Amino acid sequence: LRLKRAHDHYREARRDLDRESATCPLTGLFGYRYLRETFPRVFAAAEEQRLPLSCLLVDVDGLRRHNVERGRAFGDSVLVEVASSLRSGVREADVVVRYGPDEFLVLLPETHFGGAMTVAERVFDDLA
Repeated sequence: LRLKRAHDHYREARRDLDRESATCPLTGLFGYRYLRETFPRVFAAAEEQRLPLSCLLVDVDGLRRHNVERGRAFGDSVLVEVASSLRSGVREADVVVRYGPDEFLVLLPETHFGGAMTVAERVFDDLA
């Protein structure tokens, strides 16, 4: 029983570690690792079912300059605000990922180009 409890504890700790490593601690969004694991499945499902799949790449212009001029805490607050806007501006089925230091990627399953443009405009307006 002791060995089983230890094994169960190990499995739970491993699951927590995997979840943490797939998430950006600053923004709470999924990270690049999650995208690498998820994108092939999402793409294959869209291809198999012949459904559209759109993608948005959001780049925060001038973040490096803001970090130098106003401090890293200000830059981090900008990233948190962008992440929050992205999360609130998409459907639950959409996947928002912190793609790079100042980039976010949004996967929009079952979304044609026109729908992706609508989402992009809504996010842009929310951030402007």
